[in-house]
Amino acid sequence: MLLRALPWLVLCGGVVAQEPSADPASALRRGLASISETELRATVEALVVCGTRNTYSEAEEGPRGVGAARRWLRAKLEACAATSGGRMQVEEQWLELARPRARRRGGDGGGADASSREMPAPRGANVIATLRGTREPERLYVVGGHYDSRASDTYDATSDAPGANDDASGTAVVVELARVLAAVPLDATIVFACYTGEEQGLLGSIHHAQLLSEQKAQVAGMITNDIVGNTRGDDGQSEPGVLRVFSRSTPGSDAPSRQWARFAAESMRAHVPELAPRLVFRLDRLGRGGDHRPFDERGYPALRFSEPHEAYTRQHQDLREEGGVRYGDVLEGVDFAYLQRVARANLATLGVAALAPAPPRDVRVRGSGLLVDLRWEASLSGDLAGYEVVRRATSAPEWEETVWRGAGTRVELPQSADDFVYGVRAIDRDGWKSPVAAPRD
Repeated sequence: MLLRALPWLVLCGGVVAQEPSADPASALRRGLASISETELRATVEALVVCGTRNTYSEAEEGPRGVGAARRWLRAKLEACAATSGGRMQVEEQWLELARPRARRRGGDGGGADASSREMPAPRGANVIATLRGTREPERLYVVGGHYDSRASDTYDATSDAPGANDDASGTAVVVELARVLAAVPLDATIVFACYTGEEQGLLGSIHHAQLLSEQKAQVAGMITNDIVGNTRGDDGQSEPGVLRVFSRSTPGSDAPSRQWARFAAESMRAHVPELAPRLVFRLDRLGRGGDHRPFDERGYPALRFSEPHEAYTRQHQDLREEGGVRYGDVLEGVDFAYLQRVARANLATLGVAALAPAPPRDVRVRGSGLLVDLRWEASLSGDLAGYEVVRRATSAPEWEETVWRGAGTRVELPQSADDFVYGVRAIDRDGWKSPVAAPRD
């Protein structure tokens, strides 16, 4: 439920107030309904019109290139921040980039271009908006998408690379969430991140994750939205009611990223039933990567949201037609009704998480015969009502039942632990439930 979270419909440049409802389901429906297909389309179109957003196409002025996209995103997020009562701050987070590699000649991969070797090392910038929480601002949730794009050659900074789906679609989700949530008093802090340099090796997200790690930030969850606007793959398959949720768990099956994925799935089923989560228990697509990786590698719970069937003819391709097949990531390949559902899935997950308490810590379990002994350290949140112990069969992908609820930090259950996995989640006085914390295998 999102009673405290979503009593407002928010528009950049103004807030339309609505009376808080005593019915949490009604409040949630209003919030989800405020996710705008029109706004999502406007952001994608604004990024596509930049021509290319290759990381190395930075320019301080003009309508073309990644610099134009950066300036547009900053202005858009600043307009949203103006509705936040001072709680949202926007910044450009600059980072140095490696020199671009020499362009290939004639497709044969040979011959270095001396002029490219002499180019100065360029810079790029993430565009970051931080919405400070009202009760636990030190607890952070990060939602990201990358606003850079590419043609067939990763370092081609001149050819058109519209990047409508990869990843203007994910960036549009981030901007829309900032618009809708700017004036909402969430307990925890949400960071809206538009990353650069993803196509050259996750450069922007590595920089951001490293900064947060150095600051010892309490990142309680991260979601990257990458390639989330297409509903038909190259194989002709289409599942417009499915969203893939990628998570890694090392070691075992119960690390924080896996619990964060289960929490996202529960939130989607409860509040966005028109979009079914498909949990994929691996970090990413085989042999590929996304901006959640640097967060996962630093121990933060991190997920990738992605469409179920990808069209590779529209990814990392020069604009062209060959053998009757059109190549290129163009606007016509984006299904904005699907993108709206993806944005709602993000809102359900992040909105509930930012109002729920922090999970309990250091869960430990012991089993002896027909006795399960569970102990944990208390959640750091201040408005706790108690805890729930949940369990599932060792072969089950998601939590199946609640077996205990109470106010203590230890419970003994008269059952065998051999065939089950146990976890604990915190509950606050308003009934918000944290993600589950489970002992490591």
